[in-house]
Amino acid sequence: EDLTQALRKCEDLQLLNLEDNDIIDFSVLAACTSLTDLIVTSTESAMTKEAAQNVDTVLSQLPNLSRLKLSHPDSNAEAEEQKHACWFGGLAHCESLTQLDLSNNTLDHPRAASLAEGLGGCGALRCLLLQDCKLNDAAMRMLRPALKACPGLTRLDLSRNAVSAKGIAVLGQKLVDVTLEGNDLGDLKADGPASESALSRLAGLTRLNLRSAKVGDEGGQAVRHILTSCSALTSLDLAFNSIGEKGLRSLSPALQHAAALSHLDLGGNELGDRGVAALAKHLHTCKALTAIDLKRNEIGDTGVRSLVVAVKSCKELSQLDLRQNQISSGGAVLLMEAMSGTRGRRLSVDVRDNAIAAGRKLATVCR
Repeated sequence: EDLTQALRKCEDLQLLNLEDNDIIDFSVLAACTSLTDLIVTSTESAMTKEAAQNVDTVLSQLPNLSRLKLSHPDSNAEAEEQKHACWFGGLAHCESLTQLDLSNNTLDHPRAASLAEGLGGCGALRCLLLQDCKLNDAAMRMLRPALKACPGLTRLDLSRNAVSAKGIAVLGQKLVDVTLEGNDLGDLKADGPASESALSRLAGLTRLNLRSAKVGDEGGQAVRHILTSCSALTSLDLAFNSIGEKGLRSLSPALQHAAALSHLDLGGNELGDRGVAALAKHLHTCKALTAIDLKRNEIGDTGVRSLVVAVKSCKELSQLDLRQNQISSGGAVLLMEAMSGTRGRRLSVDVRDNAIAAGRKLATVCR
């Protein structure tokens, strides 16, 4: 009751955060017609069907709403279907919405259909966040018409769902920032029809996050198609994907097409010295590269020798992460000597948690 009275006096309120509250009656928000940012996440006990219907009504009365976050946990399955239908139906009124965060909702096949219907009215949408929504390939197919109905959509975050290469085949060509972290892209193969379709639709990418997506060596080979077709790509995250020497030998030559690439993350893979050698051979073609992450890759001094040449040739490189590898003091000395030859630019090399003993020679080079 106190909140209701307060909100009725806040006609010029633009941002309201009702995260993790037990607010039953959302209809009081209808008086806040100046709202541009709204966050509504509820506890299980709070969200009734009536409350969800209120959200639908409220959304139809907030013409200036630009950023919206909606989330609540599941309880009774049948009731949840009705709630989500109400919530998502209200999105059809949000013509000014540019960012929508529906993370931590369950978006299985029928709920994805309700969401697709609601998104049809969000013609101004540019950013859609669907993290931890239990999305699968069937749900992605349901969303395909809605994604096409949002011509300005450029950022899509599908982190930690159950989407495969077949599921990402529905992604639109206009997307520039895509996150698929934590999905299962084990079927992403260079010669697979699903991956070919998916990769061809991502031609406009500037940022791609495939961290912990089970890409593997075969998927690593498929990534070369991304590098070849996405000339504007600036950031590529392939960390923790079990990519080894085989994947790097196929992927690395395509770096010559990634003229804009500035950040490359290969941390937590299985490159070893041979994989790093394959990578280093082509790094000189990445003229814009400023940061590369190679931590936890079983790299020893032999791999460092390959990297030294690449460090000198990448004139814009400012960060090299080699933590948690197998580099000895000798390898560290080689790196320090390479750094001493990069005068005129700042280069940070992180070699923590390696087999390095700081002897006299290393200390001398560091000075």
